[in-house]
Amino acid sequence: TGGYQLALAEARQRGWSSVAYVISRAISGAFLCHGLQADHIVALGPEYNTMIHVMPITSISRITKLDIEFLQELSKSNPVFAPGPQFFYALGGVNEMIDNHEDARDIIIKHFEEIVALKVKGEQDTLGPMGRGLLALERGSRNARAAAISTAAKEFAAVMDKYIDL
Repeated sequence: TGGYQLALAEARQRGWSSVAYVISRAISGAFLCHGLQADHIVALGPEYNTMIHVMPITSISRITKLDIEFLQELSKSNPVFAPGPQFFYALGGVNEMIDNHEDARDIIIKHFEEIVALKVKGEQDTLGPMGRGLLALERGSRNARAAAISTAAKEFAAVMDKYIDL
């Protein structure tokens, strides 16, 4: 899976455009690998029983030793814990929700056109995983992301000469 994910990321960085279309269940590693490497992600709304989550609440409970009831209550106010495309939309993980599946083709074409236009303008950083972080900020979530990325980059720069033969 890691090799495939790297291939998708490299293809995107070399100019290939991709739109992930979530139509059913997008969970765990498969979504992390396939969906999140796309330039844009569109998803059918929850009325189609579409499900997006990185980890089910039952697994989060087992790992964190927190009660399922507590996590279910927390998911009502915190989209990080909540399963569903609308919560990933709030986190910037989904660019657009599709309310009517008959509109999907036109919406996907529109996203490809937007992606190509952004790449022509040299705005690749507004796409893919980095673009989803910007989208989250626009939607009022994941506010600490930029600071965490900056801190990690500074710490890596301080030691990279020990690990990378320049």
